[in-house]
Amino acid sequence: MKELKRLAVPFGLTIVTFIGTVAVSYLAIDDLITQHRQEAAARSVAIELRNLVGWAVEAETGQRGYVITGLEEYLEPNREGNARMPEVFQRLRSGLADDPGQLQRLATISTLERKRMAILEESIRVRREQGFPEAQKIVLSKAAKNLMDSIRTEVAVMEEVELRELSGRTRDVTRSAARAYQAIAIGGLLDIALLLYLFARVRADAIARIFAAREISEAQQLLRTVIDGSPAAIYLKDPEGRYKLVNSAFRRMFADAREDPIGKTDFELFPAEHAEAKSAMDRQLMETDKSVQSEETRTGPGGTHHFFATTMPLKDHKGRLIGVCGVMSDVTTLKQAESEVRRLNLSLERRVDERTRELAEVNERLQEANDQLEAFSYTVAHDLRAPLRGIQGFSVAVIEDYDDVLDHIGKDYLSRISRAAIRMELLIEDLLSYSRLSRTELRIEPVRLEDALGDATSILAPQIKESRASLKVAAPLHAVYANHAACVMILQNLLTNAIKFVPPGASAEIKVWSERRLHGDATGEKACIRLWVEDNGIGIPDAQLQRIFQPFERLHGQDEYPGTGIGLASIDKAAKRLGGRCGVESVPNRGSRFWVEFPEVDMEA
Repeated sequence: MKELKRLAVPFGLTIVTFIGTVAVSYLAIDDLITQHRQEAAARSVAIELRNLVGWAVEAETGQRGYVITGLEEYLEPNREGNARMPEVFQRLRSGLADDPGQLQRLATISTLERKRMAILEESIRVRREQGFPEAQKIVLSKAAKNLMDSIRTEVAVMEEVELRELSGRTRDVTRSAARAYQAIAIGGLLDIALLLYLFARVRADAIARIFAAREISEAQQLLRTVIDGSPAAIYLKDPEGRYKLVNSAFRRMFADAREDPIGKTDFELFPAEHAEAKSAMDRQLMETDKSVQSEETRTGPGGTHHFFATTMPLKDHKGRLIGVCGVMSDVTTLKQAESEVRRLNLSLERRVDERTRELAEVNERLQEANDQLEAFSYTVAHDLRAPLRGIQGFSVAVIEDYDDVLDHIGKDYLSRISRAAIRMELLIEDLLSYSRLSRTELRIEPVRLEDALGDATSILAPQIKESRASLKVAAPLHAVYANHAACVMILQNLLTNAIKFVPPGASAEIKVWSERRLHGDATGEKACIRLWVEDNGIGIPDAQLQRIFQPFERLHGQDEYPGTGIGLASIDKAAKRLGGRCGVESVPNRGSRFWVEFPEVDMEA
């Protein structure tokens, strides 16, 4: 209670100081805001004065254009200037409401402007009704110009006044800001100092309370644990073997003891055989001064129970032996659970064996079905090639032999049939290649990526030359464990895509390099070689980065970028069969970077 009273004073002082700081800061900030608003108003007036002159010039420009040309379209600036001027005057009157001198000057400018506008309107009317010579006389009279000069003079005076006002407002804002910062800083420092003092007092009080509560809790916990706090049977014996304390669990577990155990020995409570064993264990414990752990089995009215017992020497604060403490836990349920677990493990092992055999049979059937499906696909694709070649050949023959008979529509139809047959044959060829990746046995051996790249570029040499594509290789490329033909196919497809998928009118710029990378798994870090092929093409949206490696997935129509949709799927399957993987990094309209990983090989080994 006294500590609470001592804390009330600094706590109340902190609150009062905080409220005062907030009030002073609020007043300082309010003054700062007021000064800022006045400064902004002065700036706004200066801007509106410039707008006033600007719209006046705009109106005069339109009038002169119309007087010279007689074209109505030149009056648009004049009309817009006339429409804007009342709005500007209204905003200026609102901004100068507290300045009578400026309002008087503004009234003078308004009068001059009305006269000037009347002259401009008169010249426009004369030009429209009497023609250019009469209107020119009005313009050459310089009446409107003299009025405009007077307006500029009055505006200049008003601007000078506003600039002086703005300069004063700026100084006032600076002083207000300094006062606000000082008030906030001083109040903040006071609050921080009081809060630190309050924190130190509260912390000291809290620490003292924690230690006191801990000591009380430990004493209470010790008492509860010794008496009734544990489900295990706990007891204390003196050096002569007499029970000095037992908990309720001890009494419950050993209900066959008919008398109160306090003051009794094991020989008075239990059978002689058991009592002798316990007495011998206690003597050994006191002689060796070490804890003893054992398992005991007892049969009583409640049946057979298993106990795990821990017996330890009990010493006073001077280290003298004053007795024995024992803890006995009933592990009957645990023993039964262990037996049940052993039985279940045996049953589980038997079921796992059965399921393993079943899965092996299912996998064998699935593999057989997949083999049959791939063989069927290969056969169908192979048998379709001959009819397609016939369609293509006959369509070309009809065009050549009956050129004079067919009209342009018939020729177009036959050309479409021929092109469709060619695309179908290319698709079948890609399907056969894709199928062969699964059926063909790939010989894995050391492969130099530079050799594979050379073969791929030789195949694509006409295409590279025709498209004016540039190819830069960061030599030397690494050696990998792979299949040479598969590597050539991978590079050929990647280079073909890089050449094909570029914006219209652009030429492909391709970069090829390789790097060594480490991948960690359960067996440790493994080295691999990542081959990169970068282009400056049209790129790929993020949502399609994984989809493009699926068979027949195309992001563009045949008219834009022809193809079969098998190339990247073949790369993915080949990489996986070689023990690697593939992927792509891309930004739409900025190009793509495809990569393929292979197992590393040391060519010098």
